[in-house]
Amino acid sequence: MINNKLALLSLAACPYLGPKKIAHLENIFPDLGKIFEVNAEQLLSIGPSSGWINKFINWRQTFSLTALLETLQSEKISYLSWHESQYPQLLKEISSPPPILFYQGNISLINQRPQLAIVGSRKNTLYAEKVLKEFMPELIKSKIIIVSGLALGVDGLAHRQTLINSGLTIAILGSGLKKSNIYPAAHRQLAQEIIANQGLLLSEFPPDYPAKKENFPRRNRLISGLCEAVLLIEAAEKSGSLITAQLAIEQNREVLAIPGNIFTNSSSGTNKLIREGAVPILRSADILEVLKIETDFKNKPKRITKKLVYQSTDDQEMLIYKIILAAEKNGDLICADEIVKKTKLDTATINSKLSILEIKKVIESRNGYFNLSF
Repeated sequence: MINNKLALLSLAACPYLGPKKIAHLENIFPDLGKIFEVNAEQLLSIGPSSGWINKFINWRQTFSLTALLETLQSEKISYLSWHESQYPQLLKEISSPPPILFYQGNISLINQRPQLAIVGSRKNTLYAEKVLKEFMPELIKSKIIIVSGLALGVDGLAHRQTLINSGLTIAILGSGLKKSNIYPAAHRQLAQEIIANQGLLLSEFPPDYPAKKENFPRRNRLISGLCEAVLLIEAAEKSGSLITAQLAIEQNREVLAIPGNIFTNSSSGTNKLIREGAVPILRSADILEVLKIETDFKNKPKRITKKLVYQSTDDQEMLIYKIILAAEKNGDLICADEIVKKTKLDTATINSKLSILEIKKVIESRNGYFNLSF
């Protein structure tokens, strides 16, 4: 008979058993390995709910613990059970904590404090990027661990800006940690960069488990549960990130939100959260105050900074600059093809002028799109 830790690992791999059912089975079977030996009739005697029993027995017949352990070894994935001292206390406090946490990377991060979750729209605007670029250096300087979900949009930006500022970040996934299974596929390289920079990947799903729609609310409860506070940056009224905010409230975590333009849908959810009581965040010092991190911001004199305005005697450069500026004021990025259409200049001229503006550090390019550098 397998030992309790391996039995718990096996049960966590069963798609028909959730944390509450597994906790109940642990109470019934002190030697948890016996769950793989008893018959259906014996299982029926342990409780009124029986719908899972036939599914479990069929699954048990095909499940291979050896195959699971081989996958963990080949993929360099480790695991932590809820009985181990390293299992985070904050997660133990939430409803239905996962019995097993699969991980890759620096597991010591899981209990380092403080931790801030950053979530938001998968289709962020330039506004979210500016907020993160502005706030992240001070957050990292204050040794805050940044937690997010590796999703497209704000999640990915939060992880990347943390790495750019030499910080530490935890990505909690809605899929298994097998390299070919990490979701979204576009962020598989980012996941490896997180590990390479002393970060941590976490999942409650076994390595081969695919990303499914129903996985993400489960992932979100871990994102909020692991942290002292959750910061939302850009979220529409029906955004999935609002689920994370609601979970944070239920878990008695602080909910913070970046206010946005009242006329744009991308900020309607965050603005509504603020109206309902979320802490409005206008500067990085507001986050530090919520996390009770001392700063000397209050003792520094306020400085009024003036946004630089580019001036050039080259009419074509000025035309391109004004087009990029107009796009930025609308919260948009603009590509070279769109600039060609708006200026009616030829492509060669536009590319030449864009290169000159980049050399002058007036603009910067990001994945083929342009925005101002200042």
